[in-house]
Order: sequence, then C-alpha cells, then structure tokens
Amino acid sequence: MCLSLISKPSPYCLKKLKSLSDNLIHKTGMTKSFCTLFLIGITINLYAAFLVEDAETGTLTNSLGGEWATYSDGFSVITITPDASPAYAGNYCKRLDWTINAGSGSPYAGAASALNSEWTGVDLSAYYGVRFYARGNGTYAINLGTDQTRAESNHYSKEITITPEWRLYELPFVLFAQTWGEPKAWDPSTLFSIGFNTVASPGNSGQIFVDNLEFYLKSEGQDPNIILHIPKVNQLGYLTFGRKYFCITANDALQGDLFYIRDAQSNVVFSGAISGTPVMDTASTGEEVWKIDFSQLSIPGTYTISVNSKESHPFVISDSVYNYLFRDALRCFYLIRCGLAENDTVTGINRPACHLKDAMIRGGTGNVDVTGGWHNAGDLGKYVHETAISIAYMLWLYELRSASMRGLNVQIPASGKQLSDILEEDTWG
Repeated sequence: MCLSLISKPSPYCLKKLKSLSDNLIHKTGMTKSFCTLFLIGITINLYAAFLVEDAETGTLTNSLGGEWATYSDGFSVITITPDASPAYAGNYCKRLDWTINAGSGSPYAGAASALNSEWTGVDLSAYYGVRFYARGNGTYAINLGTDQTRAESNHYSKEITITPEWRLYELPFVLFAQTWGEPKAWDPSTLFSIGFNTVASPGNSGQIFVDNLEFYLKSEGQDPNIILHIPKVNQLGYLTFGRKYFCITANDALQGDLFYIRDAQSNVVFSGAISGTPVMDTASTGEEVWKIDFSQLSIPGTYTISVNSKESHPFVISDSVYNYLFRDALRCFYLIRCGLAENDTVTGINRPACHLKDAMIRGGTGNVDVTGGWHNAGDLGKYVHETAISIAYMLWLYELRSASMRGLNVQIPASGKQLSDILEEDTWG
C-alpha cells in the first residue's frame, strides 16, 4: 500500500522507512504489516524528495520517463551505459565514459537528463537542492537547465570533483551560478534538465557512476560535508577592536534567524539577525556557511554565541588574545631542535640528542658541519631554505619590535639570560 501511494519512493524514503519500521516493531511489538499501514500517513510529508533517476529501468529513460542525451564539441567522445553495475543501491546505475580530444577552441562533453518526457519545465521551487550518489574520477559541472537558459545553454552550474568511492553529493540551489552568457534570473519553477559536463583539457579521459539522483527539501538535507553544527568561532579569541566573524552552516540557520552573544554570566550583550548570502567554504571544509560580522562588540570578556539553541565554544575578546599564541609558536622551535636532548617539563617530550654528526656530502667525500637547526617534520629532515627563512623572520621581528622582544620569556632553559629568547632560538638555527 505504501508503494501504491508513492509510485517512485526515494531511496532515502525507503531507508528511513525501514529504520522507523524496525524501531516500531522492536519497541511496540507491532506486526510488520500493521507497521507499514501506520507509516503510510507520515511517509509523504517526511520524505518527499523528487526522484529523477534510480537507474532501475536499465535504459536511457529515467525514473520520470525523461530521456538521457549526450552532447560534445564534435571531437570529444562521451557514452552512457544505462545498466552499469555494481550500483550504489539496487541493480543498476548510470555510467558516463568520456575522452576530451583536441580540435575545438572550447572542448567539452557531457550528458543531460530531462525531468519529463517532453523536456519541458517542471516547478521545483519547493525544493532546496539536488543530490546524488557518485563515484569515479574527474571534475564535473553539474548543470541545471531552466526555460530562461534554454536558448544559450548557459545553465546554472556547480563544479564538483568526484572521488573513487561512492559518496553523497548534496548541492543546495544557492551554490549554482551562471558562468557565461547573458545573465538570467534563477527560476526553479522552470527546471527542465540536469546535466553532467566534463571539466577537462584535451588528452584527458574518465568516467563517473551516478545513482539515486533526486531533488530534496531543506528538511531532508543530510549534507555529509558538515563538520560542526554549532556556531564556529575563533576559539582563541578576537582582538578588542579587530574584525570579528562567526560562521554557521546553511543547514542550521535561515536568513532572518536571530543570534545572541552572551557573557560569562549568560547576559545577552549583543544580538542580530542572519543576513546576506551563504558562501561555500571550499578552501577548508567544503561546507556552505553563513559568515556573520559582529565587529561592533568591543567589550573585553568571555562570550558564547547561540543560534537556534546551538551554542558555540567559549571565546575571548581581549587586546592580548594572541600573546600566548606567539609565545607558543616560538617555543615550538625549541621542541623541534635537531641535535638537542629534550626533557621538557611543559610538554613532557623526552628524547635523546640526534644527528650529532651531520652530515656527509651527498655524492662527494668528507663532511660538512650542519649540526643544529630544526626538524621539518616527523621524518626528522631539515632544509636550508626553510631554516634561512625562519632565521630571517626572527631577526626582522627583533628589529621591528626590539623593546618587546628583549624581555620575551617562552619558558626554555635559556629564558631569563642576557640574550633574548628569540635571538637564542635564532642562534640555534
């Protein structure tokens, strides 16, 4: 009966239904048939993703009755295998194999799937984004075609890089943008196709496997990229009159949601509303986040930020917030000294002296004294150029801030002696 109400249930729907069903049977003793009937009433509202392709037709016709079609620059080649296996789920998935050849000024190849049998627009304005499982290699522009972009094919697109293992790619509409042609207003009520366009230069080839392609509601979002759901702050802190930002993922806040900054006594000292446009933090986490400016708060103290009952780690606002960071960074050089026996009471590091006879001249005879310096990493290598750069910056800092550097104490055995700790470390280098 559940399947008669939902002719093409989403794979996510089936997974969630099974989980709900198993829990109900286990906790209440319901029979499987009664449990199925019980769940009918909540299925459509909870899991209403718009399934485009689960590949189970094994043909070039998708789950909606729309067709898959390939396109290229006339020199490059792309083919579709409609019944590839193994799939992420079920019997089949779609496989695209491609080779980019020279001959065109702007080489390209790709494949697109229509959202109905007529390649006409479908109203998907109620949905939040598109998602699918994929594996393979290469970079692809995921293209969303609308009636407004149909004439020039300058569709809204978002580039992704595929990994060799199956994983979920969940792409909110806000990440898509036109990259060429006449700008057109984004209109998800006229979507007619979704495509996979290769992003590669001549001589490259690859393949991508795609399964369980669908449009999803915001409430259904599973975004596997989210690392932390609470507001993200600089946990060390912020300078009193410096710029101050916090971030929160787009899955955890909407435009207009309120944020509150509380002091150590839980008093609200600053508040505001989420505004602007979420950005994709591709350089570090891959998350889609809101970036919120609260630079107006300049009262020294310890604070937390909360959004929708999610609270950040405590942070400090202070003129001296980075002082210990600098000292710890400089002290790290002492801990990675080469040729020094360590018995550090602060960190507990205890090791014998190493590389006391550095080093033989590679490819020659004899030795040259290069004892000292700092290890580059856990492999205990050390390099002239990195040593020289570090020495130069330490000397430059001492010249620029000599008054502050003279009394510097980073808790090394030489601290408190006549020579500044930064010059003491410089000398070892």
